[in-house]
Amino acid sequence: MMLLSLQKDAKDILSSLYSSESQYGPASLRDLSSPSDDALPVMTLDLSSLITDVLIEIFRYLEIRDILSMRLTSRRFQNITMLREVWLNTVHEKVFGRGLQLPGRTHPDLLAHSVSTLESLTRHAAQLSENWAQPSPTPTSVLEFDERVPNGYITQIHFLPGRAAKYLITVSSASHVISWEIVGRARRARMMAEWKTDGVILDVVVNTKEEDEAALAISTMFHGIHSVEVLTFNPQGNEDTIPVFTLLRSTTTMGRLKSLRGDLLTFYKRMGATVLVDWRTGNQGMLKRQNEPSRTLTASLAMEFCYGAVLIVTSHTIELYQKPELVPFVPSPSARLPPSEGRPLGYLEFPQEARSAAITPYVRLLADGSDPSGRTHPDRPLSILLRLKEGPRDEIRHYVLRPALFPLSPSAPDYTPYEFPPQLIQVRTANPHFYADIQINPSGRGFWVENFTAVNVGRPREHLVGFLPGERKRKGYDEGDEWETGSELIDIEAPYKILGVQHDVLKCTDCSYDDATGRIAIGSYNGKVKILDFA
Repeated sequence: MMLLSLQKDAKDILSSLYSSESQYGPASLRDLSSPSDDALPVMTLDLSSLITDVLIEIFRYLEIRDILSMRLTSRRFQNITMLREVWLNTVHEKVFGRGLQLPGRTHPDLLAHSVSTLESLTRHAAQLSENWAQPSPTPTSVLEFDERVPNGYITQIHFLPGRAAKYLITVSSASHVISWEIVGRARRARMMAEWKTDGVILDVVVNTKEEDEAALAISTMFHGIHSVEVLTFNPQGNEDTIPVFTLLRSTTTMGRLKSLRGDLLTFYKRMGATVLVDWRTGNQGMLKRQNEPSRTLTASLAMEFCYGAVLIVTSHTIELYQKPELVPFVPSPSARLPPSEGRPLGYLEFPQEARSAAITPYVRLLADGSDPSGRTHPDRPLSILLRLKEGPRDEIRHYVLRPALFPLSPSAPDYTPYEFPPQLIQVRTANPHFYADIQINPSGRGFWVENFTAVNVGRPREHLVGFLPGERKRKGYDEGDEWETGSELIDIEAPYKILGVQHDVLKCTDCSYDDATGRIAIGSYNGKVKILDFA
């Protein structure tokens, strides 16, 4: 009752405060740091007489900019805005509550941070959100360096997840895997180590579960034999005494390496089968379509594990399966695929060929910063973005896959977490580009690369095309309510707002995006790496 009373008092006072005609606060978050006699606002309501608990509740409803502005008004408000409780509330309400992240671990231990660190991380999230919401977001800093491989051609580039975009993996000339440390606010890059392997490097994937021991997996081919190496990464390592990379396991491949999620490796085979392998135990399972597509499938483009199901996007299909049980299996001439299969839950075929696809990760932080992956049923839709070939231009399609209206128990034979087929809600044309991938993150922010050729320009110009979710239009959805057909229930389901990012990305071959820090890494065919910082 005490808390409810405080919240009511805070809302009433806040309403009175905002109904006044006072306007205060400098234009930039970076300028709001300490009180100044020259920055005192004129306020029609005296808040200094209120008890601290009520003021803390008032600050819960303020934007970060307003909290920092209040700090400028008096010594007492400065002291209150330096309380841990104020910044914990702000992180929950203004960062996690909006589907955003803090730099670092996906699920951070907030109590382990000092108050000053909490404030710094929160302000970083606010600055990034503010910049990315501009019609034309502009990088606040740019770092460019050479990968140091003679005649290097960067084929892949990856930030290691959950490490605040501090560590970067580059793959060049099909034979070099190099780790880099991005020092400070992207001021310089330090080469840490190179992993040498026999044969040709085909694919490198990083672990999407950053807390796991395995950091990345590398698929190689040597004398016609395909294998996968699973490695750890030690940020304290060096090339002399402590290895940066350590081999955990080397195993044969079951197809084209697609992802590493915890202990689970996924491979895609040309015949349309996806094989799941636990690299520690060797246990395997398989996802294989029952429908024969009308066109030859050339690639698996995106995959997401979600609430006991697996969503796969190929060059011509969107498929949903029940996650199979992993069982012991050793391939043989008579049995090349594991016997355990996931039950098909949905299948959609499209006539055009997709060049790339992206699925919005289903794990989004709750308002308290906890991990919702332990839930048995999704509470929000999945976004699926496709880039398809459509004549001389590309077409960007935005599909939405909604949670099931009447979910069964996950143990039920007919359980499915989503309603199939997905709904097409947005279409946009795009100029084609060699690098066709779409980058998207749990916040809904993302980008793709397009060619823009101006008049009297002899060669194509390349630009990033950014996007973010449209305005939230939530219509009173609560547990037990039905989904309204065609309604835009949450921000990620609203059509994306297209941005024009002001930066050329000439000679781009691959990109990586860390949403929490606002950093984009761009690799090029001349061996150069560029780091764009948008926070």
